[in-house]
Amino acid sequence: MTPDLPVIWRNVRKSFHSLINGSAKEISIRRFNAATDDQHVIQCWNHLRAVSKNIITDAMVRLVVDWVRNGHGEISAGFTPDGNCIGVVVILDDHGKSLYHAGHYVEDKRGKRHSHFMVFDALARAKERKSDRFYFSTLDPDPYETNGRSFAPDPRMVMGRFFMRGFATDAVRQLTYVRSL
Repeated sequence: MTPDLPVIWRNVRKSFHSLINGSAKEISIRRFNAATDDQHVIQCWNHLRAVSKNIITDAMVRLVVDWVRNGHGEISAGFTPDGNCIGVVVILDDHGKSLYHAGHYVEDKRGKRHSHFMVFDALARAKERKSDRFYFSTLDPDPYETNGRSFAPDPRMVMGRFFMRGFATDAVRQLTYVRSL
């Protein structure tokens, strides 16, 4: 990551700027990390996991919470002015590197998702924690063939890739989900 936050901002897809700026005025962020043991953030994450029918297990949540509690990352939750949780971003840190581990977002009462702001905030916070690299875990490659079998990412991942590539100028691609064609 560049040492300069304005450079990170310039590298964000231009169409995201107004979404980030608008959400920055509308939502507040609460954090769970080694310094702040805000259990409301964890409750919000568990609620959004249930709503989205996410595959992250309770055991994985406990593991991640322990990792973050020991100074290896941060869990951020976004709240509307009336106190509704509308998003959670989970970032894990290790040896100067940050990994976007999970993100869960729901629409607010007006039908707006605030994921752009929450991811940009996570990038900025990783920079504050002295991370020199930020990896998105779901930037899987285009369809490819290996050992005579073709694979392609799950179609639900296509929008996620577009979204995350809007923040990534030097993306490290990692295959995380494949299905047989």
